[in-house]
Amino acid sequence: MKRLKLLSLGLVFSLSTFYFMSFKDAEEKTPLLGEDSVEQEGEGCDIKKVYTNNVLPMYYTYDSNMPKDLVIDSKDKSINAGAAFGYIEVSQGLANHHDVFVQAFALTHEASHIATGEQLKKFGIEGGIPEGKNFNSYKKAELLADLMATHLLGANYYDAMPNFIEYLDEDSECFNCSVFSKEGDFSHPSAKRRVKYIKEYAAKILVTEIEDLNDLFEEYFKYILYLDE
Repeated sequence: MKRLKLLSLGLVFSLSTFYFMSFKDAEEKTPLLGEDSVEQEGEGCDIKKVYTNNVLPMYYTYDSNMPKDLVIDSKDKSINAGAAFGYIEVSQGLANHHDVFVQAFALTHEASHIATGEQLKKFGIEGGIPEGKNFNSYKKAELLADLMATHLLGANYYDAMPNFIEYLDEDSECFNCSVFSKEGDFSHPSAKRRVKYIKEYAAKILVTEIEDLNDLFEEYFKYILYLDE
């Protein structure tokens, strides 16, 4: 299977009306894989640099306190991450992972959990994430974080979207690693359901004009918010 190569673009799209992010000029942006990236054979990429140089800048206009610190749980060998106010915690397994995309997606997903509340305010939605009769708010929160991560990575690394979609095929390494809980649980949808929405939105990015991406994001955000399957 072909590994995803996130490209250094000559253009970074400006979406300043999108509430918790807008993008710096291309010369200020660090590519996920490129001359400035750190990749050590057998040890994966330098995940702290991925977070500081690639993930945090996507939220640099977000006016709440995005966590600046990344903490590695050296005892956890799984592929996992979690968000808290003040820091992002990642497993040693994720820190050691050989593919920077898995790291970047997991980190952006966790940062997006923290951004969800402000995004609800931007859309004038009060009361938090609504409970559905058949689909609870915890699962919706995971799908919203997936959506935000896909939107941010898609807008910043647009040329990587075709490989991104291929990378999430059900027989792929990424799909089957523990970034996604394969069967799902009380708070997480199944990997199949999560990947369905991620791939659908990623494909939409490819056929949507840049000036229309904010409208596309709002449409999908509200669709997931009121999902009840």
